[in-house]
Amino acid sequence: MNYSYAPQDFHILILPTERCNFRCLYCYESHEGESMSREVEQSLIYLLHRQIAIRKKIWVSWFGGEPLLRKELLLRVSRAIQSKINKGSAATYEAGITTNGYLLDEATFHELLSVGIRDFQITLDGPRQLHDKMRPLAGGGGTHDVIMKNLRFAQTSTDDYKILLRVHYTPENVHDILAYKNELVTLFGGDSRFSFFFRPLSRLGGKNDSCIG
Repeated sequence: MNYSYAPQDFHILILPTERCNFRCLYCYESHEGESMSREVEQSLIYLLHRQIAIRKKIWVSWFGGEPLLRKELLLRVSRAIQSKINKGSAATYEAGITTNGYLLDEATFHELLSVGIRDFQITLDGPRQLHDKMRPLAGGGGTHDVIMKNLRFAQTSTDDYKILLRVHYTPENVHDILAYKNELVTLFGGDSRFSFFFRPLSRLGGKNDSCIG
């Protein structure tokens, strides 16, 4: 985990696990690291409770690996934050998660909203054929359709949240991505809770950099 704060604000980035259920061709992570232990979890809650007592704003960002592989840990920590704030703290609390979206089913989506996680970043690598090639499951198999199903469910919700769809492109597939952009705008562009971020794949280090054109 990593954290930073201004005198009145506290922002912490939490990695509950480095494991991931995807094997993206270009990923810079090894997915061989440890998951957060219960001892570290308790220390994290202690740290957050101390900060809630002295800050005006608590901002938590969940990252990984795939953080939803440790959903129960994530929920426990989030509920501990809410419990402390509900006991009379003046601090405000915001939370977000960077997730591949595969595990963000109906039940999980509502659980995250219930503990204050309302900002989501989800990556897509284009239409099904492109995305499934670049972002397959660890055991093999496509992921695009499950993610889209989860996104369409979220769209039917009347809850307040934000979803940023991060879409990667390369010089080789930019024309396909332009067409996909129109598809995404048709599906989600009329919903102010959805926004889009198109960017080229970047070499971030690691053995898979050669996969990026």
